[in-house]
Amino acid sequence: MTFSGYVKKIEVYVSEEERAELSAGFSAADGRLSETVRSFCFLGSDGRKESFVTACEPAVKLTGVRIVGDRAQDYIFAGTRLFGSGTFRRVRLRLTYDDDSFSDETAVISAYRFEDKAGKPERITVDIRLTAG
Repeated sequence: MTFSGYVKKIEVYVSEEERAELSAGFSAADGRLSETVRSFCFLGSDGRKESFVTACEPAVKLTGVRIVGDRAQDYIFAGTRLFGSGTFRRVRLRLTYDDDSFSDETAVISAYRFEDKAGKPERITVDIRLTAG
């Protein structure tokens, strides 16, 4: 469960067996590793804190414009995933890497739409955080 290596394609399962590529309308991707850091004070540390990374969460942020009619975007921006919580935000993905290997993953998504002036495309952001299952 990782974004390790170069991910060249992200597909979302729009049904149990059918996938749609998450690419249309997206112009930028920013990968990151969110970390949780905990600090502790131990006896004999002369008052200094010691910090430890206690969790890591691979994530990617996609930005672009909304393409109505694109199967992957329509699935991501459906009402239950856009405004829901809990399991409504979980999606199944297939990640294809630069060496053509792939992995099926579960992710939590956060999708945002930013309306602009009339006649301009709606700007969107999709945050994808891989989960343990």
